Amino acid sequence: MRLVIMVMACAAAISLKAADLDAKTVDAELFAAFDVSKNGYLSGTEITPAVSKYDANGDGRVVFEEFTAGREKDRGGKPAVVVATPPAKVVVAAPAGVLTPRPQQMPVLPQMKAKSGLISGRAVYMDGRPMPEFKVNALGWAGEIHLGPSGSMPSLGQADGKDGKFEIVPTSAFDRKKVLKEAMVTVLRADAVFPYKDRKYRIAMHPLDGLLDGSGETSFRGQVEKGVVRDFVLKVQGPKRGFEKNTPPKDSYRNERSDPGYNAFYGGTVCLDLDHRVGAKPEMKVMKGSVVKVTFTPTGTLLDGSPSQIIVRTLPVQEESMIGYYFYFRDIPLGDYSAVVEVTKPDGQTLALRSRVLGDKWSDSTPVVFRPFDTINHVEQFALFAVP
Repeated sequence: MRLVIMVMACAAAISLKAADLDAKTVDAELFAAFDVSKNGYLSGTEITPAVSKYDANGDGRVVFEEFTAGREKDRGGKPAVVVATPPAKVVVAAPAGVLTPRPQQMPVLPQMKAKSGLISGRAVYMDGRPMPEFKVNALGWAGEIHLGPSGSMPSLGQADGKDGKFEIVPTSAFDRKKVLKEAMVTVLRADAVFPYKDRKYRIAMHPLDGLLDGSGETSFRGQVEKGVVRDFVLKVQGPKRGFEKNTPPKDSYRNERSDPGYNAFYGGTVCLDLDHRVGAKPEMKVMKGSVVKVTFTPTGTLLDGSPSQIIVRTLPVQEESMIGYYFYFRDIPLGDYSAVVEVTKPDGQTLALRSRVLGDKWSDSTPVVFRPFDTINHVEQFALFAVP
C-alpha cells in the first residue's frame, strides 16, 4: 500500500509541472515513476487501472510507446506514435501423438480420527499410494507469542513420516498443559523425500485441505488437546495453495516477484533465451509476429512414477528488452525431457533452432533435467539457450 501511495503521489507531483514542461518530458517522467522495476516497461502490479487502458495490443505489458501514445490521446491530440494492431495469431499445430494432459484429480482419503494431544496425518501420492519417506515440521507457539533467531517461529515438533503416516508430540518452552490448551500451529508442512534416477529430491507437499498456513482455519488454536489432523499429497504439477481459483498464466516473458505466475506452480520452469551473444543473432524484425514453440518429449516417467506426456508450449515473439529475448515456460510436470525449439513465422514457415544448456554443444535436441536445488524444497529453474 505504501508503494502505491508513493507512486501516485509522485504522479500527482509530476502532473503539477505539466504547464511548465514539454508534454514528452512529462510523459517520460511519469512513465519512469510507474516503472518501479526499472525494466523499461510496465507489467504486473505496475499496471494500475489508470494505466491498463494504454495496453493497446492487450499483451499484459505497457511499453513506453504505448504509454505516450495513450497520454497524447487523453490530451485530445493525435498520437505521435501509432501502435500497430497486433498481427494475426499464428496457429501452431501440436506434433502427431501429443496427448492432452488430463486434469489432476486430488485423492480422497477416508476420514482419520484425531488422537488426543497429537498432531497427526497422512502423506500420499496423487493416486493415493502412501509416501514411503517424508518429513513433517510444525511451527507456532503456546502461551505468549515468542520468536526464535532472525524472527523465525519456534518449532512445536517435527517427525520423520513412514509409510504414509506421521505423528508429532507437540513441545514448547512452556509446560505441557499450555501446549495442549493454547498452542497455535501456525505452519504445519510436509516434505516428500524420494530418489529419481541418479538424484534424490526433497519437495514440499500440498495440504489436502488446500488452505494457506497462517490462516484462521489452520491455526488450530486450542485444538491440540483434542488432536490435530492434516493430510498431504505430492504434486509434480499444478497450481500451489492460493492459486487454484485464480490461476495465473503459466507462460511469461519475465520471472520476477511482480509477475502473477511467479512461484505459483509445483511444476518446473524452463527459461528459454534466444541467445544473441553466441552464434547468429536472431533478427527480430524478420521474426516479428512469429511464435516460439518448444516441444518437451519425456525420457522417463514423472518424478512421482506416473506416466509422462509430450508437452508443447508456445509464446509470441516480443521486442527485445534491455537484457535479451527471454521466454519462461512454467509448470512443466516434473520429470526428464528432451526439448526441441522452433519458430513459426506469420506465413506459416517453420524455422528449426539449435539449443543447448550453457557449456554444452549446440544441438537439434537438448536434455531438460530439473535438478534438486539446495534445501529450499523445490527444483532449480532450467536454462535453455537457442539460436537459428
